[in-house]
Amino acid sequence: MIKVAICDDDPIFLKLLEQMIEQIARSSGQFVEFVEFQAGEPLMHYLKQNQNHVDILFLDIVLGGNINGLDFGQMIRERYPFIQTIFVSADIDYSLDVFDLEAVYFLNKPVSSDRVGRAWDMALRKISSQKASFLRINSRGHHLNVPYKDIMYLESDRRVIIVHRTANEHQFYAQLDEVEQLVPDSFIRIHQSYLVNMHYITSLAKGRCQMLDGMVIPIAQKRRAIARRSYLQFIKEQATANLAGATS
Repeated sequence: MIKVAICDDDPIFLKLLEQMIEQIARSSGQFVEFVEFQAGEPLMHYLKQNQNHVDILFLDIVLGGNINGLDFGQMIRERYPFIQTIFVSADIDYSLDVFDLEAVYFLNKPVSSDRVGRAWDMALRKISSQKASFLRINSRGHHLNVPYKDIMYLESDRRVIIVHRTANEHQFYAQLDEVEQLVPDSFIRIHQSYLVNMHYITSLAKGRCQMLDGMVIPIAQKRRAIARRSYLQFIKEQATANLAGATS
């Protein structure tokens, strides 16, 4: 399911755009859920309440109220970098401004189905690329995209996965075996209940793994050899990358 937000102060155009998107998505076998707004303030409130629960945003630049679409787009880029924003305007002069905001696309009104389809495909490609960088979870009713680089380790307590980050933690329902298939190679399974990010290991020896936050995790006997090999290889690759960066 792809969650799409459309924000435009023209209700007729808003419905037309929704119909175009729905037809494009249906032709590719995709399911879309829409939320619609005719001003920036309600959209801002929705994003605050629903955390990360928007994948693609179609945003009119000239909005009613006190929020300019470009200013709002800047805020979204800073607070919700995983939302793919497609700007919409009847003024072609805005087309250069939106690229400073790393927008997916600029649609000039009146829009055509072909151009909406092109913007849609570009947004989906970016979402697909982002999935390699984020763990997407549903934590207590909130949809979150947690950057893998911010995760120190994942702990399993029955069917509850606890995501330990440097500043906080999240919980969601899943099996650690399933999560293990999603995480990048910098994570290793050292125990039935623990999946750790090697970037945050401070020491690994004598059947114990110490993490940056001071947590000491036992390494299961059957996993010790592969854990040691994986960590030594990781350290070697990191040293090589750092050396290459220093000499370039």
